[in-house]
Amino acid sequence: MTNDLGNGKVRRREARTAKPDKEFPARGRIFRSFFVVALALLACDEHYSAQSMPSAASERAGASPVIAHPHTQDPSELEAALLATDPAQAVSLFWRFTCASSNNIEAAGVVRRAWDRRDSSGATGGLKDPLVRTLMAKCLAEDWPRFKPIDPSYAPVLAQLRRAINSDDPEQVRAAAFGLTQTATADDVQRIVAAAARLPAVAVLLSSDLWQICRLDAIEGARKISAGVMDARQRASLEANEEHFVATQKLLCEFDANIVGKDVSQADIDDFWVPGHGGPRPSADDIRNALQSTNVHDAREMLLRLRCLPSENDGLELIRAAWRTRNSGPTESVARNLDFRVAMAVCLADDGAASNTAVDASIMEALRQAVRSSDPHTFIAGLEGLSRVATAADVRIIENALKGRSSIFAAVAVGNLTRSCAPGAERAAETLRERTSSPQSLRAIEYEIWSTQRVREYVCSKRKEGGK
Repeated sequence: MTNDLGNGKVRRREARTAKPDKEFPARGRIFRSFFVVALALLACDEHYSAQSMPSAASERAGASPVIAHPHTQDPSELEAALLATDPAQAVSLFWRFTCASSNNIEAAGVVRRAWDRRDSSGATGGLKDPLVRTLMAKCLAEDWPRFKPIDPSYAPVLAQLRRAINSDDPEQVRAAAFGLTQTATADDVQRIVAAAARLPAVAVLLSSDLWQICRLDAIEGARKISAGVMDARQRASLEANEEHFVATQKLLCEFDANIVGKDVSQADIDDFWVPGHGGPRPSADDIRNALQSTNVHDAREMLLRLRCLPSENDGLELIRAAWRTRNSGPTESVARNLDFRVAMAVCLADDGAASNTAVDASIMEALRQAVRSSDPHTFIAGLEGLSRVATAADVRIIENALKGRSSIFAAVAVGNLTRSCAPGAERAAETLRERTSSPQSLRAIEYEIWSTQRVREYVCSKRKEGGK
């Protein structure tokens, strides 16, 4: 193999996704849809890091691996390791980084080119090593958006992972199991369970891998492995952490309906219209006091804790009244503040979408103005509210407002358009996907499109039938 592995070195993309906290700070409810994606990707990165310590090191430590921040891999160092005769360095590097991290776009490009050359006559060193091949396949699998249909070009990657999961080499099995978490079938789940029985030293890690798979049989497999772990402390730890595993699976799978074997739930429907968020729900007195105050910051923070679902009608009634009287209160009242008005409009739009009731024309106009705003915070807030209750013309307003903006805004817009039954919303999301060149933004967009598909089809078909 010659150095032409690096001749096509990935250039530093002009369109590389800007980090959200650099472009604009995360501000509660207006970022909910996008940050579901970000958190899911982060969970993948963190789980990868937890798996990335070689098993020998884990055994010496005598404890579970510590989750670290995703490592940024030098692509030149990786390329040199893949060209080396001894595969040991390449193996070491692959356990340290993930192709799914936005910091490793160039390193992922090195892996793709190396993978394409693995069977060529000039392939030497690491490319001939079974473990390196499995680690390359794992890295490429990490970069495949969860829920995206499998492309035929991906078949060799899956074939390598499925060969490796049947290996007696613990390192290959570990790499293969994690690589399969994105796309596992029922047969893959059984292969992982069988590998845990065959190689007890990695059973704990394989059990946690199964919780990353969006399948009910994977949950059953994880519990079966846990029950068979001989070390009583490890078994107790797995059982004690099941609540955490369930939460992680929910985060990665987005909806109950995305876990194969489950149907669309009411929680799915609520999350479709208004993605969940943390914090204690405010009482009616909390809302009343906030609306009567002059402290815009605290009032907005309170509003962000209200999910704005029909079940919160007592609080929503107070916000509706505040909206109706927004121009008649004291000049220093929170209802006079533009940011707070937009937040109220978004909240009432979310409620209207979830309850399938008409939204006041003044709310619609406020959201349209917000989407046309040059201020990124106002723009993002308007995206959420308007997309939920949009007409076909409103979808075009959103598309036009995105022109000339960073691809990160496209990812946020798709996160909202895919949670809408508005005419043309699905088409607009697909158009934005086609126009996006940033790899990280594209991954986020494809995750939103495919992760919401089943619930979107269910909810929107019910709407067409006249239901809520």
